Amino acid sequence: MPFFPTADGTRLCYRVTGDGAPAMLFVHGWCSSSRHWKPQVDHFASTHRIINYDRRGHGRSDAPAAGYTTTQHVRDLAELVAHLKLEDLVLVAHAGGGPTASTFAARNPEAVRAVVLMEANLNTPQEQRERTAPLMLALQGAAHAEVFAQVYARFLHPANDPRLIARTVREAGATPVHVIRAELEGLVVDTQQMAREVTQPVLWISAVPKPGQTDSAGVARCFSNAKFGQVVGAAHFPQLEVPDQVNAMLERFLRQTFPQAARRG
Repeated sequence: MPFFPTADGTRLCYRVTGDGAPAMLFVHGWCSSSRHWKPQVDHFASTHRIINYDRRGHGRSDAPAAGYTTTQHVRDLAELVAHLKLEDLVLVAHAGGGPTASTFAARNPEAVRAVVLMEANLNTPQEQRERTAPLMLALQGAAHAEVFAQVYARFLHPANDPRLIARTVREAGATPVHVIRAELEGLVVDTQQMAREVTQPVLWISAVPKPGQTDSAGVARCFSNAKFGQVVGAAHFPQLEVPDQVNAMLERFLRQTFPQAARRG
């Protein structure tokens, strides 16, 4: 996979495969990587141009001492999009990648045609800080690696193949500890306000909606044009746990949002 140097010298690892419009750009979440979109990349590369990358600090990208904020992640994404001369994009984001995707989409309506958010949250900064404060405190201790592994393991349904759970936790645990902590702090943002600024069609995919936060009514109050999908048999990583369900939802959303492209296909 090639590397792209950002303006501050951070090298981002990315890959472009496939051909066809609209292009699909995948944004992973907290302590994840581009590898966690493999079932979707494999499925859609025959019909769409696919862009998959490791955000700074994750996967094979550089992990500088600073820059783990939505502002910087959006800047990185903008530079990558410009470098690859991308347009007519569908952004597909998971969890902690949601703030980056929502903000970039709101600022670039001419480039981003639609957004898919999977297992994302809509919180005020205070709500997000209250949710993450106990984990932030635990990650400061000497047993931070064990705490992190226990927390991440709960992101996958226990009925999954144990090898999938072990591999996902192991890959996440390879994230440098300064990135783990800084990324968690960087998620303390107003995702509700970010959502209100998105005008494109949005597909909201969840496993277990949380009343008042990520249920359909709460999401519809923030996004102006949202559709909903709920998977069965997954926890927080539906793209890995139930990829067939996720891929089917993505296909239907693309057909409905881009009917001309569907007819050409």
